[in-house]
Amino acid sequence: MVHETGRGLCGQATKNIYYICSFGGCGSKMLTNFLQQFGKVVHIHNRYPPKVLSVIRLKSENDGSFSTIPICNESLSKVHVIYIFRDPTEAQVSRWGINHFMNIQVPNLSRYVKILANPKKYIKYNQNLLKYDKFHQNYMKAPRSKNYNIYAINYHKLFTSENIKHLCNKLKLPPGAETKFPHRKESSQKKWKEYRADLDKLNMSLKLKIKNSPFMQII
Repeated sequence: MVHETGRGLCGQATKNIYYICSFGGCGSKMLTNFLQQFGKVVHIHNRYPPKVLSVIRLKSENDGSFSTIPICNESLSKVHVIYIFRDPTEAQVSRWGINHFMNIQVPNLSRYVKILANPKKYIKYNQNLLKYDKFHQNYMKAPRSKNYNIYAINYHKLFTSENIKHLCNKLKLPPGAETKFPHRKESSQKKWKEYRADLDKLNMSLKLKIKNSPFMQII
């Protein structure tokens, strides 16, 4: 039986478990609230997905990180790994802060902490220090030899009735689950208008990849 400890989820799963991975600001809380109706949900910010799926070290009730303890084979079919991604500028505007950058393991954070603490200084430095593109690549190019699938979801193409129903079917949710899916909210679009054009330039490569990505890919 799955149980929670200070170290995470372990044992044999008797209900569905959903690992929601993202670089933050991608609608993961929205997806967490939805999926909690159907099983246990853990939000994960690890920059590197594991080759062997592991139990989670919980930091709080719904937040954690991958451990080195593998999930037993009997439970693998119950664990669904979702990577949800969004335009990096929108994500950064939504979640900017040193604590968040620590959670997503931004490289060389201690070296650049004074620059990253202030978006104005970051833009003036004019280098892609946050490496959201590398985070994205780690999931989209995860080794095929891993022992689980990753459902990679494009946030911008999620909110159609057809795609919501397709996601629910892939996750084996009960019939009618799609009717409980939350409406789209875009509060971050009103923030930091003075920084967006410069952030877009730093994020352009990943912005274009995401714009051209389909709704769902199974990695």
